[in-house]
Amino acid sequence: MKRILLLLTLPAILILGPILRGWVLSKLWVWFIVTSFHVQPLAIAQCIGLALIIGFVTKENIHTEDNRDAKEKLFSGLAQVFLGPLFVLGFAYVISLFL
Repeated sequence: MKRILLLLTLPAILILGPILRGWVLSKLWVWFIVTSFHVQPLAIAQCIGLALIIGFVTKENIHTEDNRDAKEKLFSGLAQVFLGPLFVLGFAYVISLFL
């Protein structure tokens, strides 16, 4: 059962996660960069690539012993991949209302 759950959620993390981050970045780009500097908006595909580059050059891998079971690690990973960008989007939206 654990393997089936992992096989179902791994594609969501690997495929939908970068798409969500790219979409959020495209919204942030329009709200803050386009309106402030009068530059062209970026397409979602460009933002996905930009988000991947930023993640690649800024990612820190700290190897610590993790005593959580696979299910806890899986839900933690899903929360980081999906809730993190949505939290940033919500916070940025509130800030954009003041511009």
